[in-house]
Amino acid sequence: GSSICTRSPDYGCYKSGHPACCDSDYTCPSFMTMCDNVASGLTGSNFCGSWAPDYGCWPSTNGRPPCCSKSGGAHVNCPPSNSVEKYQP
Repeated sequence: GSSICTRSPDYGCYKSGHPACCDSDYTCPSFMTMCDNVASGLTGSNFCGSWAPDYGCWPSTNGRPPCCSKSGGAHVNCPPSNSVEKYQP
């Protein structure tokens, strides 16, 4: 399907098989969002929290992509961490 909520479930990435926005009152973006099925204590999976800020890339949002501070948080609004370099608001 064209909606990220109707694609085949990915339990390796998402606890429910689909992005968190599919199970919330938030409108999902057109791209797959950050995985939420990450082992406890694993670092490097959330560029909104576990990665060092990148002030050169996002100076006006404290070194984090703007999606990190949107209502609903990173798991609802941000692309997967392996595609953060491609993310430009």
